[in-house]
Amino acid sequence: AEARKRYEEAEKAAPKKSLYSAPKKSETNYGLIAAGVIFALLLTTMFFKSAVNSSKYYVKATSDGVQIYKGSFSPKGSSMIADLTGAKKPEKIEACYSKNGVAPMIFGYYISLAEKQLKIQEIKLARENAEKALEFAIDSKSKTAVQKCIAQIDFIELLEKADKETAKGGQEGVQKAISMMVKA
Repeated sequence: AEARKRYEEAEKAAPKKSLYSAPKKSETNYGLIAAGVIFALLLTTMFFKSAVNSSKYYVKATSDGVQIYKGSFSPKGSSMIADLTGAKKPEKIEACYSKNGVAPMIFGYYISLAEKQLKIQEIKLARENAEKALEFAIDSKSKTAVQKCIAQIDFIELLEKADKETAKGGQEGVQKAISMMVKA
């Protein structure tokens, strides 16, 4: 009986064990560390793929021209940046291009369109297309061609303004027109 009493006292004094015991503070939980590392690697991979995709361009031939898409900042996906209606389709379409690969095609389309519109006095449209061409002018020759086109547009607009001032009649209108031409 006395042995039983000592056994019960020892049992009460001993810490109780549960079915689940939490890890001690000194123990390292390698499972959580591994999960964290894997999650960080996945995020890094997604970021890298997104960055690479955003620098890619895609060309798609359509029944009435060519469409150009730019990769979006996501692992997959793109958005159309140019619809070149009436443009000549490339002989061979690559899987993807760099900006330098598509820029000459887009530049050539818009500068040609601007020059045609300039000839038929569609000044507003000519300016819009010249500015679009400027976005894709990647070398000095292209930039010079766009600047020349924009200078022609500016000159025509100035002539139109001077013509309107002259049409008002009177000495003041003529003087204003001459002043505008001298400033140019």
